[in-house]
Amino acid sequence: MNRRTSLTYERLRQTLEYNPITGALSRILGVPGASAGSKVGTPQSKGYLELMIDRKRYLAHRIIWFYMTKGWPKDQIDHINGNRSDNRWINLREATGLQNNANSKIPVTNTSGLKGVTWQSQNKKWRAQLSINNKQKYLGSFETKEEAYLAYCQAAKELRGEYARFG
Repeated sequence: MNRRTSLTYERLRQTLEYNPITGALSRILGVPGASAGSKVGTPQSKGYLELMIDRKRYLAHRIIWFYMTKGWPKDQIDHINGNRSDNRWINLREATGLQNNANSKIPVTNTSGLKGVTWQSQNKKWRAQLSINNKQKYLGSFETKEEAYLAYCQAAKELRGEYARFG
């Protein structure tokens, strides 16, 4: 059981049903304003689905982890494809915060269009870098952004393994 909740596995299974192929959660019992069989989950501003059980809020992907494993996640749940509302079982995996961050998308502030690549106006070259353990690792300066991106991809694959995201 999670430190922050008294929700038991038995209560969860009495309340919700999960389809691991579609990722949908649905009600087993009707409640005022929602009938049995209706889908559960409301999108949050960050894209995750949120739901209520016994007047407590939960993130759907954490509930799904509990539903499928009978245990709460030790740390975070990573959406492999980056889509925070895609709660199919094949798209969820347990992760540390660093692993989850490694699987992040290109930041909106990125101007090169390639993850890990920035333009250095002082030397007129493309810089490749990535973050490891919350520290920037310099990978080199390159004539083309494609060369810099190749260096980023090789380092990300080596240092981040299955959690590396390239775009």
